[in-house]
Amino acid sequence: MDFAFAPKHIALRETARRHMEEDAKPYARHSDETETFPPHLFKRWGELGILGARYPEDDGGVGMDKVSDCIIREEIARVSLAYCAAFLPIAIWVCGQSGKPEPKCSANSISNLLFRVRRSLALGCPNPMADPISAL
Repeated sequence: MDFAFAPKHIALRETARRHMEEDAKPYARHSDETETFPPHLFKRWGELGILGARYPEDDGGVGMDKVSDCIIREEIARVSLAYCAAFLPIAIWVCGQSGKPEPKCSANSISNLLFRVRRSLALGCPNPMADPISAL
């Protein structure tokens, strides 16, 4: 079995690592000490196309595979576990199966959440995950 990364995964890892080193790491210590989050990171993650990485494109996500999702989370966590914790609620499939035949929430609600977060960012909401509806 070949465990080598595909070229797209290598490129994603390099992009995510460069971003975290340049755009996030300078704020990490301050964020930890003040228990704050630099809201510009959400916008930057959107620009990089990593918000909603595991959501299907039909639901407003990016449609990346599981390996890509893990790479993104590892690179964020490498710089700050707190930043990774902020990233996770909108980056992973939070409404997956729970052992029941039907999902806990519909694809429409996933798409709606992504839409609200993106709109909040576009309208300048400083913390879209705290109140994504505030900018609507």
